[in-house]
Amino acid sequence: MISEDVLKVLGKPFDLEEYNRLKEAIRPYVDHYEDLKKRLQARYKQEKRLSIFRGFFFWLQNLTREGSFQPWKDRACLEVEPAHVGDN
Repeated sequence: MISEDVLKVLGKPFDLEEYNRLKEAIRPYVDHYEDLKKRLQARYKQEKRLSIFRGFFFWLQNLTREGSFQPWKDRACLEVEPAHVGDN
C-alpha cells in the first residue's frame, strides 16, 4: 500500500548528506508547487524538512501508482520525522 511505503521512506534515519542533496534538488520544483513552497517556508527543523523533501520525491517517483497522494499535505506524513541513528 502506498501510504505504508511513503511512511517507511519518511521514517528512515536522518542523513545530513541526503538532506543537503535533496535541498538542492528540490529548488527547481518549489516555484511550481505553491503548497510545497509554503510548507518549506515554515520554520521546521532539518529533520522535518528532510521528511518533506523525501515525501515530495517519493510522490514524483510514484505519482502514477493507485492511491498516490502528496505527502507534504497529509497530516499523518507530516507527523513523521526521520529516526535518529541509535533510536530503538
